[in-house]
Amino acid sequence: MNNSIKAHGMLFTTALIGGLNFTISKLLMPEYATPLAIVTSRGIITILFFGLIHYFFIKEKIQKKDYGRISLVSLLGVVINQLSFYEGLNLTKPINASLVMTITPLFVLLLSLSLKKEKFTILKLIGIIIGMIGSILLLLNSGSKNLTGFLNGDLLILINAICWASYLVLVKPLALKYHPITILLWMFSIGILFIFPIGYQDFMKTQWGQFTTTTWLAFGFVVLFATVISYTFNTFVLKYVNPSTAGSYTYLQPIIASIIAIAWGVDNFSIEKMSYLILILSGVYIISYKKN
Repeated sequence: MNNSIKAHGMLFTTALIGGLNFTISKLLMPEYATPLAIVTSRGIITILFFGLIHYFFIKEKIQKKDYGRISLVSLLGVVINQLSFYEGLNLTKPINASLVMTITPLFVLLLSLSLKKEKFTILKLIGIIIGMIGSILLLLNSGSKNLTGFLNGDLLILINAICWASYLVLVKPLALKYHPITILLWMFSIGILFIFPIGYQDFMKTQWGQFTTTTWLAFGFVVLFATVISYTFNTFVLKYVNPSTAGSYTYLQPIIASIIAIAWGVDNFSIEKMSYLILILSGVYIISYKKN
């Protein structure tokens, strides 16, 4: 399979996981685990997972000149990104979070242009505008009647979106140079140095024995899919696509959120929603379009 096609398949998968993660994570918070407990446990388990794979199969070293960059992407992509996401999601609704996340592609493009990592094209700008319009219209016309009133949570999700956009741009040089597992092992190892001291108490106070089967499944999804698979795929694809293309798949998350709302009976399908869906998919296609 062509690597570019494989990369887009991975991006679609991460968008699907991201859309589900908004709702599934809410099954854990705050009744079973605090945001700090979730972030801390994600970090510990992910380090063990990537550490074993790296030790037995990869055994790649990071050059000293890249320590600074990998520390920066760890701060942005793991520490601030995860803490702001789960703290924000705990304070707001999944649909609010989906709406705020639609600004990610715009930040990715602006940062890429400012750092001269990508060339400006009218097509990319048009694609981002179309995708953003479609996402906003889809969410504003969803079954949720209360998209406001969660300001603190929404602001934290905004911080998360900016950090994730920055991560996608700044990690690309590393993604072209090292194996994704090497990058992620270093990122989470550095990140846990910041996360563990502030999340240790919440982690230890979590009543793991009170987790139900549903709660454990939700926790497993958050760790395996929303962390291990999503981070691996997002880092791998940057070998083959631009950060703005990777960021554009964020627009698919509101679609997933709306599908879940329809499936749970809190929203209805309509011709208008189909038109918004077409707008979103058109925006993603335009951003990732290449003549060859």
